[in-house]
Amino acid sequence: MRPSHVPEWAFRLFMRVKEPRSTRLAFFLIYLILGLGGFSSFSAPPRSIETVLGDSMTLFWGGAMIIGGLLGASSVLRGSWWVERAGLMFCATGFAMYAVVVTDQQLASAGAYKMQLAIIGTALITLILRWTNIRRGTYDPEQ
Repeated sequence: MRPSHVPEWAFRLFMRVKEPRSTRLAFFLIYLILGLGGFSSFSAPPRSIETVLGDSMTLFWGGAMIIGGLLGASSVLRGSWWVERAGLMFCATGFAMYAVVVTDQQLASAGAYKMQLAIIGTALITLILRWTNIRRGTYDPEQ
């Protein structure tokens, strides 16, 4: 039943998202944010990251996040789990690289990077939880 304040086209588009819609839409937004963050890092690499990883690995880091975000966002709504799993791996690789940088910064300076490590850990756990939900099968079994 379509709410009266929602346009028909928007409701039809929403109904095309596979169940559970709230989870898929949330992960769609996560992948978009990660892809945009990767693009930001790829186009204007942060100096603190370049110092630790070097130029080429910093570009690889940004590229991994872009690819992961694109693969995840393009597949999560329709249930192409084999594509989304590849996106998860690229995003997890990017987060692991970032964790190395933040750990290095924590050990090398008196800065307080523990909160950044907590956020990275939370993001990695979120990706792992998604992986456990889609690790079997190629496509959504409800299709």
